[in-house]
Amino acid sequence: MSIRVAMLEDNLAMGQDISDLIRKESGFEMCGLFTTASEFFQTPAEADVVLLDFELPDASALEVLRRLKSNHAWDNARVLIFTAFEDEARLIAAMQAGANGFLLKDIDPKLLLIEIQSVHLGGAPITPRMARALLGKVPGLATNLTAQEHRVLSMLGIGLTYADVAQKLAISMSTVKTHIENIYRKLEVRSKSGALEKGRQIGLL
Repeated sequence: MSIRVAMLEDNLAMGQDISDLIRKESGFEMCGLFTTASEFFQTPAEADVVLLDFELPDASALEVLRRLKSNHAWDNARVLIFTAFEDEARLIAAMQAGANGFLLKDIDPKLLLIEIQSVHLGGAPITPRMARALLGKVPGLATNLTAQEHRVLSMLGIGLTYADVAQKLAISMSTVKTHIENIYRKLEVRSKSGALEKGRQIGLL
């Protein structure tokens, strides 16, 4: 079954580019592009994943999240904040309001699709810098994964093989293995299952 995606984005050109990307990709279905919150809530859209810009003309992402979470029709929807700015205060507020992940708009399109898959499967995509900011507030938890290492971990988290990761990131198998060794060392684990479990525990997945 395809992953149904709805997007709230007031930059229509960007929204259309993302919509076109999703529509062309097997396993995804674009079920609506909305430039305002009122338009979104007035139009029935049974989405599995909602890409949500932080600032809309008529509402903030926090207001949209509160309305979504108070409506049982959206109980199974996963929400990805899609923004141009890494802002710790906004991230924390969005997570508290029920967001399931936080991505920057300059993300590579192929990686965006991977992150949509990840959040649909129960993951919590987040940029490495923002993950470190959050982890710094939790005693005893720390990580210094690079952006590429975080991408590798996210891909493993949705079931991709090492060969799949190499192909999608256009890197060699040797480089993939080096990233994985670094991930194990930084997360203080000895196996892929251990890395994935630790990643979920500390909010990287």
